[in-house]
Amino acid sequence: MKEVFMLKKFTVVLVIVVLFCATPLVAKEASVFDIGIINAYRITDIAALDYQAYVPSLRLQAYVAPWFGIAVGGTYDYLAYTDSVHRVYVSTDAVVRAPLGMFEPYLAIGPVFLLKFPNTVDPTPVAAYTYHARLGFDVYLNDWLAIGLEGDLLLPDVKNFVSSIAGATIDGTYFMDNVVAGIAIKEKF
Repeated sequence: MKEVFMLKKFTVVLVIVVLFCATPLVAKEASVFDIGIINAYRITDIAALDYQAYVPSLRLQAYVAPWFGIAVGGTYDYLAYTDSVHRVYVSTDAVVRAPLGMFEPYLAIGPVFLLKFPNTVDPTPVAAYTYHARLGFDVYLNDWLAIGLEGDLLLPDVKNFVSSIAGATIDGTYFMDNVVAGIAIKEKF
């Protein structure tokens, strides 16, 4: 019985390795531009099974080299439990990717301009600057359409984040509150 279980595990691992090794064989040219719609939720909301706290994004990415590009995106976030009910994030990122054919992992880092709209009669935005980092991957479904998964870490206070990591005092609550995970659907050109 144990040998059958080990054979099944070996078969699954072998299939995964073959798929990753075969991916470059079906490699297409890397895209030079893409438009993405990201459907995301905060990790806190996923853990609480609160799927009404939806965080939609729209992103445009242009690549100056097969491995490097720039992105501009906008995200709308509705937070009923904070002092600011509506937030709009406008981000610009430097994107590094590895176009491996059908599979394309990426990392993006950049500044975020945060607009907070209070739920009052005066809709004057309160602006703030911060940074974020995105990590994810895309899987090409055909020559022009890809679907992917990504995580986006918002860093409200970079100095506090760096000092927390250096002192090993950062806790899981920070990541639960500041990481947004989502599914991206991208049209690639």
